[in-house]
Amino acid sequence: MISESEIRRFTDKGVDDFRNYLADLRAGSPVPPPFHLLRNSDTSEPFNSGRQVEQRIFSSRLVLARYLEDLLSGIERDGIEADVHLWSWLSLFYFDQVCPAAKNG
Repeated sequence: MISESEIRRFTDKGVDDFRNYLADLRAGSPVPPPFHLLRNSDTSEPFNSGRQVEQRIFSSRLVLARYLEDLLSGIERDGIEADVHLWSWLSLFYFDQVCPAAKNG
Protein backbone atom coordinates (compact mmCIF):
# COMPACT_ATOMS: atom_id res chain seq x y z
CA MET A 1 0.00 0.00 0.00
CA ILE A 2 1.18 3.53 -0.75
CA SER A 3 1.34 5.95 2.18
CA GLU A 4 1.53 9.16 0.13
CA SER A 5 1.35 9.95 -3.56
CA GLU A 6 0.88 12.72 -6.02
CA ILE A 7 -2.75 12.48 -7.10
CA ARG A 8 -3.07 10.30 -10.18
CA ARG A 9 -5.95 9.01 -12.27
CA PHE A 10 -6.49 5.69 -13.97
CA THR A 11 -6.10 5.22 -17.68
CA ASP A 12 -8.88 3.31 -19.46
CA LYS A 13 -6.88 0.11 -18.84
CA GLY A 14 -6.62 0.98 -15.14
CA VAL A 15 -10.38 1.48 -14.86
CA ASP A 16 -10.99 -1.83 -16.67
CA ASP A 17 -8.49 -3.71 -14.46
CA PHE A 18 -10.02 -2.23 -11.30
CA ARG A 19 -13.55 -3.09 -12.48
CA ASN A 20 -12.42 -6.65 -13.17
CA TYR A 21 -10.96 -6.86 -9.67
CA LEU A 22 -14.25 -5.64 -8.17
CA ALA A 23 -16.20 -8.22 -10.20
CA ASP A 24 -13.87 -10.97 -8.95
CA LEU A 25 -14.32 -9.70 -5.39
CA ARG A 26 -18.12 -9.81 -5.72
CA ALA A 27 -17.80 -13.38 -7.02
CA GLY A 28 -16.01 -14.36 -3.82
CA SER A 29 -12.37 -14.14 -4.88
CA PRO A 30 -10.04 -13.63 -1.90
CA VAL A 31 -7.48 -11.74 -4.01
CA PRO A 32 -6.01 -8.67 -2.25
CA PRO A 33 -6.54 -5.20 -3.73
CA PRO A 34 -4.39 -4.52 -6.82
CA PHE A 35 -2.51 -1.56 -5.35
CA HIS A 36 0.14 -1.94 -8.07
CA LEU A 37 -2.36 -0.32 -10.47
CA LEU A 38 -1.98 2.98 -8.60
CA ARG A 39 1.51 3.73 -9.93
CA ASN A 40 1.87 1.56 -13.02
CA SER A 41 2.28 3.80 -16.08
CA ASP A 42 0.03 1.49 -18.13
CA THR A 43 -2.82 1.82 -15.66
CA SER A 44 -2.45 5.32 -14.20
CA GLU A 45 -1.22 8.76 -15.14
CA PRO A 46 -0.47 11.99 -13.26
CA PHE A 47 -3.50 14.12 -12.49
CA ASN A 48 -1.21 17.16 -12.79
CA SER A 49 -2.62 18.96 -9.79
CA GLY A 50 0.70 19.13 -7.96
CA ARG A 51 -1.07 17.94 -4.83
CA GLN A 52 -0.25 14.99 -2.63
CA VAL A 53 -2.81 12.60 -1.22
CA GLU A 54 -1.90 10.80 1.97
CA GLN A 55 -3.02 7.48 3.36
CA ARG A 56 -4.62 7.94 6.74
CA ILE A 57 -7.43 6.49 8.79
CA PHE A 58 -10.64 8.52 8.72
CA SER A 59 -13.29 8.21 11.40
CA SER A 60 -16.02 7.96 8.74
CA ARG A 61 -16.59 8.11 5.02
CA LEU A 62 -17.97 11.61 5.53
CA VAL A 63 -14.66 12.74 7.02
CA LEU A 64 -12.86 11.14 4.05
CA ALA A 65 -15.20 12.97 1.65
CA ARG A 66 -14.49 16.29 3.36
CA TYR A 67 -10.74 15.65 3.18
CA LEU A 68 -11.00 14.97 -0.56
CA GLU A 69 -13.22 18.02 -1.07
CA ASP A 70 -10.60 20.21 0.61
CA LEU A 71 -7.77 18.51 -1.27
CA LEU A 72 -9.40 19.00 -4.66
CA SER A 73 -10.86 22.45 -4.07
CA GLY A 74 -9.60 25.11 -6.40
CA ILE A 75 -8.47 22.67 -9.07
CA GLU A 76 -9.87 23.92 -12.33
CA ARG A 77 -10.76 20.77 -14.18
CA ASP A 78 -13.97 20.45 -16.12
CA GLY A 79 -16.18 17.66 -14.90
CA ILE A 80 -13.98 16.65 -11.96
CA GLU A 81 -17.04 15.34 -10.10
CA ALA A 82 -17.79 12.91 -12.95
CA ASP A 83 -14.17 11.88 -13.65
CA VAL A 84 -14.44 8.10 -13.28
CA HIS A 85 -10.68 7.77 -13.87
CA LEU A 86 -9.86 10.01 -10.89
CA TRP A 87 -12.50 8.64 -8.53
CA SER A 88 -11.66 5.03 -9.37
CA TRP A 89 -7.99 5.73 -8.61
CA LEU A 90 -8.92 7.40 -5.30
CA SER A 91 -11.24 4.50 -4.46
CA LEU A 92 -8.39 2.04 -4.82
CA PHE A 93 -6.00 4.33 -2.93
CA TYR A 94 -8.46 4.35 0.00
CA PHE A 95 -9.84 0.88 -0.70
CA ASP A 96 -9.56 -0.44 2.85
CA GLN A 97 -11.77 2.42 4.04
CA VAL A 98 -14.14 2.62 1.10
CA CYS A 99 -14.67 -1.14 1.07
CA PRO A 100 -13.61 -2.55 4.45
CA ALA A 101 -13.29 -6.33 4.75
CA ALA A 102 -16.26 -8.07 6.34
CA LYS A 103 -15.71 -9.68 9.71
CA ASN A 104 -15.67 -13.08 8.00
CA GLY A 105 -12.98 -11.94 5.60
